[in-house]
Amino acid sequence: MPQTLNFHSSNFGDRLAVLRKRKGLTQTQLAEKIGVTRRTIAYYEKESPNLPGNLLLELAKILETSLEELLTGMRAHPTNSKLRGYLQHIERLPQQTQEELMSVVESFLSNLSNE
Repeated sequence: MPQTLNFHSSNFGDRLAVLRKRKGLTQTQLAEKIGVTRRTIAYYEKESPNLPGNLLLELAKILETSLEELLTGMRAHPTNSKLRGYLQHIERLPQQTQEELMSVVESFLSNLSNE
């Protein structure tokens, strides 16, 4: 049964774990798919206060979710059509550009959480 996502008070690690389990993957399986160790996945799920900016797009693809859901726990709604449009545009950018943009987003979100 799919797990209902309710991330208003959850952190990134909690969201990653729920999405991974929803997809039916173990930490080891997810790690193999993105080319990291199982320990790296465990770190992001339990210990890390930082988002893995360079892995976000790959995680979203493998977990079959949007960046919005991965980053915020919220699925795109019709009222978020502007954001959805931005995300669709970003997905069409070259990989290097996507990674640079995700680095900026990661910094921005990190600054917000430190306020």
